[in-house]
Amino acid sequence: MILKRFNYSIIEVDAIRVAILNLSQVNTWPLIEKCRTLSNNIAKHVFIDMTRVLSKDEVGIILDDSDLEVEECDKMYGNDSNIIFCLGTSRLTTREMKRNINSHDTRNDWSKYAKDSFKSELFSQYIKQSKENEMKCKNLKNIKYIDTSYNRKEVLNKVINELETLL
Repeated sequence: MILKRFNYSIIEVDAIRVAILNLSQVNTWPLIEKCRTLSNNIAKHVFIDMTRVLSKDEVGIILDDSDLEVEECDKMYGNDSNIIFCLGTSRLTTREMKRNINSHDTRNDWSKYAKDSFKSELFSQYIKQSKENEMKCKNLKNIKYIDTSYNRKEVLNKVINELETLL
């Protein structure tokens, strides 16, 4: 949605993480934790390099990372030249998230083929992290928390409208 409206490049950190996991062909929690660290470090360096190169043409960058800690994000990117939103689903239950994901799965989505127990654990962790991020963002001036638990498309359209006023 945002890429269609603005002249931005995007770094999909989750795609880097999934690529690392696919190369290893193992989906265990210890490996996922190692992938978080590795993919966050890769993203940080890619972001720095892309910022240097793209800023010449006034092209913005969107860093999309579901695992970056808000404090780390604030430390790495929190300044007056960056607009940072933390999207989360702090009001959903694991069951609601699983139902939403399953109802929108396509054959190209990783979640279509993941075991229910893996998805339940992952969604539970994501919701827990969303709740923690919501509380942390209240104390960070550079990051705004946005809950996308319900009416996601409407909420994201409001974010885009807010971005238009800021840019």
